[in-house]
Amino acid sequence: MVYFELRGNGLSSRPADESRMTIEVMAHDLEHLRKHLGIESVPVLFGHSNGACISLIYAALYPERVDKLIVMAAEINNNTPNNTSARFASVRKDDPVYGPALATLMGVVANPPQTDDEFIQALENCCPTISATTARRLSWRTA
Repeated sequence: MVYFELRGNGLSSRPADESRMTIEVMAHDLEHLRKHLGIESVPVLFGHSNGACISLIYAALYPERVDKLIVMAAEINNNTPNNTSARFASVRKDDPVYGPALATLMGVVANPPQTDDEFIQALENCCPTISATTARRLSWRTA
């Protein structure tokens, strides 16, 4: 088992440039670690909270490198107790990328997916709320 300590946590240093602290950058960090360890693929990738979000992005970017994916309590929307989510939604509700994604996310909260296909579709549609950069160029694959 390998424990991946995220940038800025524990003994891992935090970069001065905040743009290097995104989940997408950390997903690429995970790929660099995999290569450094010399393993062909990750047998089981487990992520919790923000790590779950990073794991989802990693699996989307490198599907051939993940044999099994487990996510727990994924902090997909970065909810905070200070109403940041509501502010985020109100500012972006009319945005052509975020607006439909937020509408899908609210629908998923009210009516959770019942099948794998529904889940994948919802995740694709909600993806801009996770990482706009990734969502614009992501190609999801199902087996």
